[in-house]
Amino acid sequence: MGARESDNRKQEFLDAALDLFYQKGYENTTINDIIDKVGLSKGAFYHYFNSKEEVLETIARQYVEKKLNIVEKVDQEKNLNALEKFNKIIRDMLDFKVQYSELRWKIYKIIARNNNIKLESQILDNYMELALPIYKKIIKQGVEEGIFNTSYPEEVAELYIYLSKIFKKMTSEILIQFECDLDDLETAKKKFKELENIKMLKRRYAFYQDTLERIFGVESGSIKLVDSLLEELKKI
Repeated sequence: MGARESDNRKQEFLDAALDLFYQKGYENTTINDIIDKVGLSKGAFYHYFNSKEEVLETIARQYVEKKLNIVEKVDQEKNLNALEKFNKIIRDMLDFKVQYSELRWKIYKIIARNNNIKLESQILDNYMELALPIYKKIIKQGVEEGIFNTSYPEEVAELYIYLSKIFKKMTSEILIQFECDLDDLETAKKKFKELENIKMLKRRYAFYQDTLERIFGVESGSIKLVDSLLEELKKI
Protein backbone atom coordinates (compact mmCIF):
# COMPACT_ATOMS: atom_id res chain seq x y z
CA MET A 1 0.00 0.00 0.00
CA GLY A 2 1.41 3.40 -0.99
CA ALA A 3 1.69 6.32 1.43
CA ARG A 4 -1.18 8.21 -0.21
CA GLU A 5 -3.48 5.20 -0.12
CA SER A 6 -2.55 4.62 3.53
CA ASP A 7 -3.33 8.27 4.36
CA ASN A 8 -6.67 8.02 2.55
CA ARG A 9 -7.60 4.88 4.48
CA LYS A 10 -6.68 6.50 7.79
CA GLN A 11 -8.83 9.51 6.83
CA GLU A 12 -11.75 7.17 6.08
CA PHE A 13 -11.67 6.00 9.69
CA LEU A 14 -11.47 9.60 10.95
CA ASP A 15 -14.37 10.77 8.77
CA ALA A 16 -16.49 7.80 9.79
CA ALA A 17 -15.71 8.36 13.46
CA LEU A 18 -16.57 12.06 13.24
CA ASP A 19 -19.94 11.23 11.68
CA LEU A 20 -20.68 8.64 14.35
CA PHE A 21 -19.58 10.88 17.23
CA TYR A 22 -21.88 13.53 15.74
CA GLN A 23 -24.85 11.18 15.28
CA LYS A 24 -24.57 8.92 18.33
CA GLY A 25 -22.26 10.77 20.69
CA TYR A 26 -18.67 9.90 21.55
CA GLU A 27 -19.52 7.70 24.54
CA ASN A 28 -22.14 5.73 22.60
CA THR A 29 -19.85 5.02 19.63
CA THR A 30 -17.73 1.88 19.73
CA ILE A 31 -14.65 0.94 17.74
CA ASN A 32 -16.77 -1.75 16.08
CA ASP A 33 -19.21 0.95 14.95
CA ILE A 34 -16.37 2.81 13.25
CA ILE A 35 -15.01 -0.36 11.65
CA ASP A 36 -18.46 -1.38 10.38
CA LYS A 37 -19.08 2.05 8.87
CA VAL A 38 -15.76 1.99 6.99
CA GLY A 39 -16.15 -1.67 6.02
CA LEU A 40 -12.59 -2.69 6.86
CA SER A 41 -11.09 -5.12 9.35
CA LYS A 42 -10.33 -4.53 13.02
CA GLY A 43 -6.67 -5.08 12.14
CA ALA A 44 -6.84 -2.17 9.69
CA PHE A 45 -8.22 0.09 12.42
CA TYR A 46 -5.49 -0.86 14.89
CA HIS A 47 -2.86 -0.30 12.21
CA TYR A 48 -3.64 3.42 12.48
CA PHE A 49 -5.05 3.89 15.99
CA ASN A 50 -4.56 2.33 19.39
CA SER A 51 -7.94 3.40 20.77
CA LYS A 52 -11.10 5.39 20.23
CA GLU A 53 -9.53 8.14 22.33
CA GLU A 54 -6.64 8.39 19.88
CA VAL A 55 -9.17 8.83 17.06
CA LEU A 56 -10.71 11.76 18.95
CA GLU A 57 -7.27 13.24 19.59
CA THR A 58 -6.44 13.01 15.88
CA ILE A 59 -9.71 14.71 14.90
CA ALA A 60 -8.89 17.54 17.31
CA ARG A 61 -5.35 17.81 15.97
CA GLN A 62 -6.48 17.96 12.35
CA TYR A 63 -9.01 20.67 13.14
CA VAL A 64 -6.34 22.74 14.89
CA GLU A 65 -3.90 22.27 12.01
CA LYS A 66 -6.45 23.74 9.59
CA LYS A 67 -6.72 26.85 11.79
CA LEU A 68 -2.98 26.97 12.35
CA ASN A 69 -2.36 27.00 8.60
CA ILE A 70 -4.21 30.32 8.42
CA VAL A 71 -2.07 31.92 11.13
CA GLU A 72 1.17 30.63 9.62
CA LYS A 73 0.35 31.92 6.14
CA VAL A 74 -0.55 35.39 7.39
CA ASP A 75 2.57 35.60 9.56
CA GLN A 76 4.70 34.91 6.49
CA GLU A 77 3.33 37.97 4.66
CA LYS A 78 6.32 40.25 5.19
CA ASN A 79 4.58 43.30 3.69
CA LEU A 80 2.06 43.48 6.55
CA ASN A 81 2.57 45.18 9.90
CA ALA A 82 1.41 43.42 13.08
CA LEU A 83 -2.04 45.06 13.21
CA GLU A 84 -2.66 44.24 9.55
CA LYS A 85 -1.68 40.64 10.28
CA PHE A 86 -4.16 40.40 13.16
CA ASN A 87 -6.97 41.86 11.08
CA LYS A 88 -6.18 39.49 8.22
CA ILE A 89 -6.14 36.53 10.62
CA ILE A 90 -9.56 37.63 11.90
CA ARG A 91 -10.96 37.84 8.34
CA ASP A 92 -9.41 34.55 7.29
CA MET A 93 -10.63 32.79 10.43
CA LEU A 94 -14.18 33.94 9.70
CA ASP A 95 -13.76 32.67 6.13
CA PHE A 96 -12.62 29.38 7.65
CA LYS A 97 -15.80 29.22 9.72
CA VAL A 98 -17.88 29.55 6.54
CA GLN A 99 -15.75 27.14 4.50
CA TYR A 100 -15.72 24.46 7.19
CA SER A 101 -19.16 25.17 8.64
CA GLU A 102 -20.21 21.51 8.50
CA LEU A 103 -17.06 20.29 10.24
CA ARG A 104 -17.32 23.02 12.89
CA TRP A 105 -21.01 22.23 13.40
CA LYS A 106 -20.28 18.55 13.99
CA ILE A 107 -17.52 19.36 16.48
CA TYR A 108 -19.77 21.90 18.21
CA LYS A 109 -22.53 19.30 18.55
CA ILE A 110 -20.13 16.63 19.86
CA ILE A 111 -19.01 19.10 22.54
CA ALA A 112 -22.36 20.73 23.33
CA ARG A 113 -24.74 17.79 23.20
CA ASN A 114 -22.48 15.30 24.93
CA ASN A 115 -20.63 17.75 27.18
CA ASN A 116 -17.42 16.38 25.67
CA ILE A 117 -14.90 18.44 27.64
CA LYS A 118 -12.15 16.12 26.41
CA LEU A 119 -12.49 17.20 22.77
CA GLU A 120 -12.84 20.86 23.73
CA SER A 121 -9.72 20.70 25.91
CA GLN A 122 -7.71 18.88 23.25
CA ILE A 123 -8.53 21.53 20.66
CA LEU A 124 -7.52 24.34 23.02
CA ASP A 125 -4.36 22.58 24.22
CA ASN A 126 -3.26 21.75 20.67
CA TYR A 127 -3.94 25.26 19.47
CA MET A 128 -2.12 26.78 22.43
CA GLU A 129 0.91 24.56 21.79
CA LEU A 130 1.11 25.23 18.05
CA ALA A 131 -0.21 28.77 17.62
CA LEU A 132 1.16 30.50 20.72
CA PRO A 133 4.72 30.95 19.37
CA ILE A 134 3.34 32.60 16.22
CA TYR A 135 1.06 34.99 18.11
CA LYS A 136 3.95 35.90 20.42
CA LYS A 137 6.04 36.72 17.37
CA ILE A 138 3.34 38.92 15.82
CA ILE A 139 2.67 40.80 19.06
CA LYS A 140 6.39 41.39 19.61
CA GLN A 141 6.55 42.68 16.03
CA GLY A 142 3.72 45.09 16.85
CA VAL A 143 5.50 46.35 19.96
CA GLU A 144 8.71 46.91 17.96
CA GLU A 145 6.73 48.76 15.29
CA GLY A 146 5.15 51.00 17.95
CA ILE A 147 1.66 49.74 17.02
CA PHE A 148 0.92 47.65 20.12
CA ASN A 149 1.38 49.22 23.51
CA THR A 150 2.03 46.45 26.01
CA SER A 151 4.91 45.49 28.26
CA TYR A 152 3.74 41.85 28.29
CA PRO A 153 3.64 40.56 24.68
CA GLU A 154 4.02 36.89 25.66
CA GLU A 155 1.25 37.05 28.26
CA VAL A 156 -0.99 38.98 25.84
CA ALA A 157 -0.52 36.26 23.21
CA GLU A 158 -1.56 33.56 25.69
CA LEU A 159 -4.51 35.60 26.93
CA TYR A 160 -5.64 36.18 23.35
CA ILE A 161 -5.96 32.44 22.75
CA TYR A 162 -7.87 31.89 26.01
CA LEU A 163 -10.15 34.83 25.24
CA SER A 164 -10.86 33.34 21.81
CA LYS A 165 -12.17 30.23 23.55
CA ILE A 166 -14.30 32.26 25.96
CA PHE A 167 -15.68 34.37 23.13
CA LYS A 168 -16.52 31.24 21.15
CA LYS A 169 -18.56 30.03 24.12
CA MET A 170 -20.33 33.38 24.32
CA THR A 171 -21.36 33.23 20.67
CA SER A 172 -22.26 29.53 20.92
CA GLU A 173 -24.74 30.43 23.66
CA ILE A 174 -26.70 32.31 21.02
CA LEU A 175 -27.34 28.97 19.31
CA ILE A 176 -28.86 27.67 22.53
CA GLN A 177 -31.12 30.72 22.66
CA PHE A 178 -32.28 29.89 19.11
CA GLU A 179 -33.62 26.62 20.52
CA CYS A 180 -32.86 25.06 17.14
CA ASP A 181 -32.20 21.41 16.36
CA LEU A 182 -28.49 20.70 16.65
CA ASP A 183 -28.80 18.49 13.57
CA ASP A 184 -30.14 21.36 11.45
CA LEU A 185 -27.23 23.51 10.29
CA GLU A 186 -29.18 25.35 7.59
CA THR A 187 -31.85 26.51 10.04
CA ALA A 188 -29.13 27.79 12.39
CA LYS A 189 -27.56 29.76 9.53
CA LYS A 190 -30.90 31.41 8.81
CA LYS A 191 -31.36 32.18 12.50
CA PHE A 192 -27.98 33.89 12.60
CA LYS A 193 -29.14 36.29 9.86
CA GLU A 194 -32.34 37.39 11.61
CA LEU A 195 -32.18 41.06 12.60
CA GLU A 196 -32.42 40.55 16.37
CA ASN A 197 -29.74 37.88 16.33
CA ILE A 198 -27.43 40.01 14.17
CA LYS A 199 -27.82 42.77 16.77
CA MET A 200 -26.87 40.32 19.52
CA LEU A 201 -23.87 39.06 17.56
CA LYS A 202 -22.73 42.61 16.76
CA ARG A 203 -22.90 43.55 20.45
CA ARG A 204 -20.81 40.55 21.48
CA TYR A 205 -18.30 41.07 18.69
CA ALA A 206 -18.06 44.77 19.59
CA PHE A 207 -17.39 43.84 23.22
CA TYR A 208 -14.69 41.37 22.18
CA GLN A 209 -13.17 43.90 19.80
CA ASP A 210 -13.05 46.55 22.53
CA THR A 211 -11.46 44.04 24.93
CA LEU A 212 -8.75 43.10 22.44
CA GLU A 213 -7.99 46.75 21.62
CA ARG A 214 -7.49 47.50 25.30
CA ILE A 215 -5.21 44.48 25.78
CA PHE A 216 -3.13 45.30 22.70
CA GLY A 217 -3.02 48.98 23.56
CA VAL A 218 -4.37 50.22 20.22
CA GLU A 219 -6.91 52.90 19.35
CA SER A 220 -10.62 52.11 19.24
CA GLY A 221 -11.61 50.79 15.83
CA SER A 222 -8.13 49.48 15.01
CA ILE A 223 -9.21 45.84 15.16
CA LYS A 224 -11.82 45.11 12.48
CA LEU A 225 -13.74 42.32 14.17
CA VAL A 226 -17.26 43.72 13.75
CA ASP A 227 -16.65 44.78 10.13
CA SER A 228 -15.34 41.31 9.33
CA LEU A 229 -18.37 39.68 10.98
CA LEU A 230 -20.80 41.71 8.85
CA GLU A 231 -18.91 40.75 5.69
CA GLU A 232 -19.02 37.07 6.61
CA LEU A 233 -22.75 37.14 7.39
CA LYS A 234 -23.30 38.06 3.75
CA LYS A 235 -21.62 34.80 2.73
CA ILE A 236 -23.68 32.51 4.96
